[in-house]
Amino acid sequence: MSARSKFNHLQELLSSDTEQCIKILHRQASTALQLGFNLYGMELKKLERKLLDKKPIEADIEDVTDLWQKSLAAYLEDVKRKL
Repeated sequence: MSARSKFNHLQELLSSDTEQCIKILHRQASTALQLGFNLYGMELKKLERKLLDKKPIEADIEDVTDLWQKSLAAYLEDVKRKL
Protein backbone atom coordinates (compact mmCIF):
# COMPACT_ATOMS: atom_id res chain seq x y z
CA MET A 1 0.00 0.00 0.00
CA SER A 2 1.33 3.45 -0.82
CA ALA A 3 1.97 6.09 1.83
CA ARG A 4 -0.97 8.10 0.53
CA SER A 5 -3.31 5.08 0.69
CA LYS A 6 -2.21 4.29 4.23
CA PHE A 7 -2.75 7.88 5.26
CA ASN A 8 -6.24 7.88 3.73
CA HIS A 9 -6.99 4.64 5.56
CA LEU A 10 -5.77 6.26 8.77
CA GLN A 11 -8.19 9.15 8.29
CA GLU A 12 -11.08 6.70 7.84
CA LEU A 13 -10.15 4.87 11.04
CA LEU A 14 -9.64 7.95 13.22
CA SER A 15 -13.12 8.04 14.68
CA SER A 16 -13.51 4.30 15.15
CA ASP A 17 -10.16 2.65 15.94
CA THR A 18 -7.56 4.87 17.59
CA GLU A 19 -5.35 1.92 18.49
CA GLN A 20 -5.04 0.90 14.85
CA CYS A 21 -4.31 4.52 13.88
CA ILE A 22 -1.46 4.60 16.37
CA LYS A 23 0.00 1.41 14.88
CA ILE A 24 -0.27 2.77 11.34
CA LEU A 25 1.36 6.07 12.34
CA HIS A 26 4.16 4.23 14.14
CA ARG A 27 4.94 2.04 11.13
CA GLN A 28 4.70 4.96 8.70
CA ALA A 29 6.97 7.12 10.85
CA SER A 30 9.56 4.36 11.22
CA THR A 31 9.59 3.71 7.48
CA ALA A 32 9.85 7.41 6.64
CA LEU A 33 12.76 7.85 9.04
CA GLN A 34 14.56 4.78 7.68
CA LEU A 35 14.19 6.11 4.13
CA GLY A 36 15.56 9.52 5.08
CA PHE A 37 12.30 11.47 5.10
CA ASN A 38 13.23 12.81 8.52
CA LEU A 39 10.95 15.82 8.76
CA TYR A 40 7.93 13.82 7.60
CA GLY A 41 8.82 10.94 9.94
CA MET A 42 9.13 13.27 12.92
CA GLU A 43 5.77 14.87 12.15
CA LEU A 44 4.17 11.43 12.04
CA LYS A 45 5.77 10.66 15.42
CA LYS A 46 4.19 13.85 16.79
CA LEU A 47 0.77 12.73 15.54
CA GLU A 48 1.34 9.33 17.12
CA ARG A 49 2.19 11.01 20.44
CA LYS A 50 -0.94 13.16 20.26
CA LEU A 51 -3.11 10.10 19.75
CA LEU A 52 -1.40 8.33 22.63
CA ASP A 53 -2.18 11.40 24.75
CA LYS A 54 -5.80 11.23 23.51
CA LYS A 55 -5.56 14.59 21.75
CA PRO A 56 -7.24 15.30 18.40
CA ILE A 57 -5.09 15.19 15.27
CA GLU A 58 -7.65 16.01 12.59
CA ALA A 59 -6.37 19.58 12.19
CA ASP A 60 -2.78 18.37 11.73
CA ILE A 61 -3.44 15.73 9.10
CA GLU A 62 -3.64 18.12 6.16
CA ASP A 63 -0.34 19.76 7.12
CA VAL A 64 1.37 16.37 7.30
CA THR A 65 -0.09 15.35 3.94
CA ASP A 66 1.26 18.56 2.40
CA LEU A 67 4.64 17.92 4.00
CA TRP A 68 4.71 14.42 2.49
CA GLN A 69 3.99 15.80 -0.99
CA LYS A 70 6.70 18.44 -0.64
CA SER A 71 9.21 15.92 0.70
CA LEU A 72 8.50 13.51 -2.13
CA ALA A 73 8.78 16.28 -4.73
CA ALA A 74 12.12 17.38 -3.28
CA TYR A 75 13.37 13.79 -3.30
CA LEU A 76 12.34 13.30 -6.93
CA GLU A 77 14.04 16.55 -7.93
CA ASP A 78 17.22 15.38 -6.22
CA VAL A 79 17.09 12.04 -8.02
CA LYS A 80 16.59 13.78 -11.37
CA ARG A 81 19.62 16.00 -10.75
CA LYS A 82 21.77 12.97 -9.98
CA LEU A 83 20.82 11.19 -13.20
